[in-house]
Parts: sequence; C-alpha cells; structure tokens
Amino acid sequence: MALQAVELGLKPLAVHFDNGWNSELAVRNIERIVERLKLDLVTFVIDWEEFRDIQRSFFLANVIDIELVTDHAIFAAMFKIAREHRIRYILSGTNVATESIMPVSWQHFKFDLRNLKAIHARYGTIRIRRFPTLGISELAWNYFVRGLRSVSLLNFIHYRKFESMRRLEQELGWVYYGGKHYESVFTKFYQAHILPEKFQKRQWTRGGRTCLRLLHRRRNHERRGTFRIGEAAVQHDGTRAGSVLHAEARIHPC
Repeated sequence: MALQAVELGLKPLAVHFDNGWNSELAVRNIERIVERLKLDLVTFVIDWEEFRDIQRSFFLANVIDIELVTDHAIFAAMFKIAREHRIRYILSGTNVATESIMPVSWQHFKFDLRNLKAIHARYGTIRIRRFPTLGISELAWNYFVRGLRSVSLLNFIHYRKFESMRRLEQELGWVYYGGKHYESVFTKFYQAHILPEKFQKRQWTRGGRTCLRLLHRRRNHERRGTFRIGEAAVQHDGTRAGSVLHAEARIHPC
C-alpha cells in the first residue's frame, strides 16, 4: 500500500505499531520499505505490561477474536497520530479482494470499547492507564467533527495479492513471511494453529480467493489444511506465547 500511495503522488507518513510481537523479518521489511520509498516513520510502542494483561484476558475469556486487542489499539494509535500531525486521511490496507468473506458472527466490532473493558475487568490483573482506546463516541467525533477519514486504498485499484507481493520483492527487497500475518510471532500462532484447529476459520480465507476465481473450488477443498504450521513450530510458538502471557492452561485449545 505504501508503494501504491507513493506512485499516486501522495506523501504518506508511515506508522509502525509495535506491540512486542514483531518478528525480526518484519522489522527488516519495514526498514527496507521506509528507506527505499524515502518515507518518514513514526513508531508507536505500546505499554507492554498493559497490552499483555489485556491479551491474556481475552485468552482466558475463550473468545474467537483475540486479535481484537491489537486491532483496536492500532486504530486508536492511528487516529491519535493523525490528530497530532494534522493529517485528515488514514490509509488502510483492508480490502474486499482478500478479507471480506468472513461470516459476521465470526468477528467482533473492533471499536466495542465496552466489550474490551468488560473482558479485562473480569480477567485482568492490573489497572489500564496507557493502552490506546477508541470507543464509538470518540470514533464519531473524529469522523463528523474533526473530519478524519480512513480510506481503504486497495479497493480503488486493481489489487491482486500475489502480483503485489512479487512487486514488493523485486522493487523494495521485501521478504515474504510464509503466511498471512506471520510478521507477528503471536499472530502466526493464532492464525495458523488456534483458528484452524479450534474454529476451522482458515477455510474462509481460501473461500474469498475461490469467489475471486483465484483458486479452483475443488483445489480449495483439497488444500484446506495447508495453512497450518508444523508441530515443532506449534510447540515453539505456543510455548513462547504461553510463557509470555502466563496463560499456559489456555494456550493450546485443541
């Protein structure tokens, strides 16, 4: 998306949200993109103890959308940075081409601050002071009064995921992570093990590609399990996540 924005003549401010789970490859990719596109970069580092406590609370609550914690904080941080730099438009990488076939019941509204606070109030252990939040009322204030807008840029172009990946590799030196959202150690474990093993969620990612005629229906059915990672990786990432979150009893839900 950064490459496309620059090619359109925009001067974007790059924002890196650091929640403590970045892989080393993710950091290197960010450095390559920022350097080669000559972008200014702002890194938002979240309070690790607070973030870990909220994330652990979502594990203990046994809800499907554990990544709501990160998604909520990303949006809140982006709006905060946009206000500070007097930027009216936030470019989002969300797109209907690869992310819009998920059943409504399988995801939760990212700005439901009451839900986030309720789960943490029940399972959390520390008081939250610095975790960035953005409730519905503040979202409406930002939108209608301050005039901030979030624009899904990829929906306005002919976006094809694998073609875009090849361009990034060739032009920016970007290196593929091996799977969707594998740039995060925790999200890799969540996406590749918890979701397909416990909720059979991965079939919907391939379902989106099938609807776009990027993957044959029969091949989709035959390859439903190929998103999963090996047992050694499951044990390694799961043990690391459990030790960090102190939630060993819930980290392997299958």
